[in-house]
Amino acid sequence: MMDACLTGRAHYLDISNEISVLQAAQSRHHKAKENDVSIIPGVRTHVSASACPGGRFHYGGSDCQTGFHPTARERYLSWLLGPQAPSYDSVSTRRREKMKAQNQTVSTRVAELPKLAMKELWSLWDQYFPRRPSHHNRSYVEGRVAYKIQEEAFGGIKPEVRQQLLRIGESKSRMKVRKTSDIRIVPGTVFMREFDNREHRITTFVPLHFKKRGIKKVIVGPEGVDELVAINPSVFAISPIQDPTLLKALALAHYWGKQIDDGVVTDAGEIARREQMDVTRVREILRLVIIDPQTASAIFEGRQPRTLSLEFLVRKSLPLDWELQRQRVAENGG
Repeated sequence: MMDACLTGRAHYLDISNEISVLQAAQSRHHKAKENDVSIIPGVRTHVSASACPGGRFHYGGSDCQTGFHPTARERYLSWLLGPQAPSYDSVSTRRREKMKAQNQTVSTRVAELPKLAMKELWSLWDQYFPRRPSHHNRSYVEGRVAYKIQEEAFGGIKPEVRQQLLRIGESKSRMKVRKTSDIRIVPGTVFMREFDNREHRITTFVPLHFKKRGIKKVIVGPEGVDELVAINPSVFAISPIQDPTLLKALALAHYWGKQIDDGVVTDAGEIARREQMDVTRVREILRLVIIDPQTASAIFEGRQPRTLSLEFLVRKSLPLDWELQRQRVAENGG
């Protein structure tokens, strides 16, 4: 009957609690798992063997209702299930304990950062970044190192979200490394592109220009030709559910942080000069680069608490620990 149920992909229940039936069910565990079929013998009693949906074979029950002595019951289950069959509860408990221990270890490392000598802090910095910033601001160094430690343990912002933030930051920044917006194409230039396993070529016969018109780049023909051909927009559009002020500041923080990491600028002072902003305000916005990925993603997607403001984030000294950051945002921004 069990074999017929497995063949027909039908679930099987049996009121019998005989050892031979339990053994027969146990021997078909792997096939039941492959076919996503539940095999449940012994349903008349509280000691039941089952291949539950998903194919996990487990036994449950209460000693007082089964008549098994606890030691005898453990020997019976060990014989029936084998030594490598931990229960779901024990596995999930161990996983939770492991995650808790990991969280405590990471939190301890982050909490120790303000107590480290600058030499030790730089040593940690060198493990995560290719170069040191020219201006030595301890608070900035602590924040970036703390972020990297937690990112290494728990994961960071999704790459696609980070790329979008960098794009928005570049579009809003006055200090971006500007590429020429006036590209001249001489006659005879050949444009090549492969599409659908075919190579397509376009040869120019007249001089052309690539120029910027607002948020678009356009192709401008020779003098006397007024028609403009638009190409892909270069600026990310902010949706109505996003907070434009928060999103812009977060994007600028990530963009500025990358410019410092890449050696394009030396410190907040140079950013302030090139952005024509007050240096204090630049430092306040730069702090947003250490916001935990969960909160940063919520701001990007417009899911942050409606009462969360930019001033709250920049005026309050955010903790280095991500969990503490989320608690503060929930308590004061929600």
